[in-house]
Amino acid sequence: MPSKAVGIDLGTTNSAVALIEDGAPVIVPNRHGKRTTPSVVAWTSNDDIIVGDGAVAQRTENAINTFSSVKRLIGLTTKEARRAGLKLGAMGVDQGYDTVRLKCPVKGASLSPEQVSAEILKALVADAERHLQGKGIVRRAVIAVPAYFSEAQCLATERAGLAVGLEKVKIMREPEAAALAYGLSMKDDELVLVFDLGGGTFDVSVLHLGGGVVEVVATSGDPHLGGDDFDLAIADWMVSEVVKAGGADPRGNPVLMRTLTHLAQAARVRLTNEKETAITVPAENVALPLTVLLTRKKMETLCAGPIGRLLQPLREVAITANIQLEGEAGWSPDGDGDIYEEDNIAEPASADSGSNLEAMRKLRKRQGNARRTAKSRQKTVKAQADAFGRLQRTMTTGNKLHVFPQGRPLDQVVLVGGGTRMLCVQQLVQAVTGVKVAMTVNPDEAVALGAAVYAGIMDNEVQGIEVMTAWQARILREMARTGKLGPRNSE
Repeated sequence: MPSKAVGIDLGTTNSAVALIEDGAPVIVPNRHGKRTTPSVVAWTSNDDIIVGDGAVAQRTENAINTFSSVKRLIGLTTKEARRAGLKLGAMGVDQGYDTVRLKCPVKGASLSPEQVSAEILKALVADAERHLQGKGIVRRAVIAVPAYFSEAQCLATERAGLAVGLEKVKIMREPEAAALAYGLSMKDDELVLVFDLGGGTFDVSVLHLGGGVVEVVATSGDPHLGGDDFDLAIADWMVSEVVKAGGADPRGNPVLMRTLTHLAQAARVRLTNEKETAITVPAENVALPLTVLLTRKKMETLCAGPIGRLLQPLREVAITANIQLEGEAGWSPDGDGDIYEEDNIAEPASADSGSNLEAMRKLRKRQGNARRTAKSRQKTVKAQADAFGRLQRTMTTGNKLHVFPQGRPLDQVVLVGGGTRMLCVQQLVQAVTGVKVAMTVNPDEAVALGAAVYAGIMDNEVQGIEVMTAWQARILREMARTGKLGPRNSE
């Protein structure tokens, strides 16, 4: 059997691997029959390495040697991680190094995020080879990374893949992967917004589909915003509950903080389908077992800060793509008009809740700052638009640039990433865009499926579709105009 290329979503919370079968991308189940694998790795006293569900099952009693969310740390220096506001102590970071290293007491050493990521990739490749019934058959992989990963982060991810024994690792951006996953079933000439909220990163992109080309028109996002930030907000509330119950402040105990964060994550997942859930802190972590009740409404209030941070990238991508967000109450690209009200994010706080009102005041201030930042970008954006217009006027009729009339509505809004399962996030996106959100592809699987499509293109298993950034598309059109690129086959 010839060697095979696979597509991998190396996620912050969960990872997945996919490949092309009979011309279509399919998710490969892991050895437990599950379609995604938790991005969790543990080292044990027996010198065993456990990846995925097994690592999750033992992380409460072995928290100090169990690592998760390393995608947020890969390729960063300790100074960069600290500047990003990441809670290094809770993540097990050994701050005695210039580059990020993770304390692993059972090994008596520190590990790089690349080493941890390599173990996840090794498990995914093994799952794919088990599915294909051929050890060593997977030689190449396309690994998707967030749109705003730096070159250092991309190179670190590539090194992690090569450490597994892969001969070739291709890095692609997650919005492009999502575009391929959704683009295969979409009609020509559609304007689509992809909202990708993962465990550690957030990207929002506007895509244009037509003529077999998926063009990324504009992308914005926040490389340090994701589900982990929601979990930390919930964990901070749990800290106050522990202190209120007479326990010692957990913030001086990194192991306990990691336990609380894991419990917060599990509670947030449960609240996707439930209106309230109980969280129990085991007795070995506090003086007495502590159980607290968390409602969905309370969770949304606690997470008002991270939710508010989703708004600025939405505005910026609308400005860059020259589109109007239908849900904006009178907002226009010049920065005038009303900004989003808090009730588009969560139910308004009651008048007698001082802490809730304070949180909302802070949120309103952040929203105001976001609007001013968007406005400050206008001169640059206008200069770019003028330059594009001059270029367009020199082109032949068959090679026009995509210029959308001001206010052109979005045709579809698609959700990607586990964070988009939160009801309040779905409501926010729908309220802002004015378009009913689509989840025709499992948000946890879209990136892996798209990466598999790209792997299929590399292996000539998928044909008739291309993915380009706006700059690539414009360069190719200009080359076609000047005769430096032969005409595309229209058959």
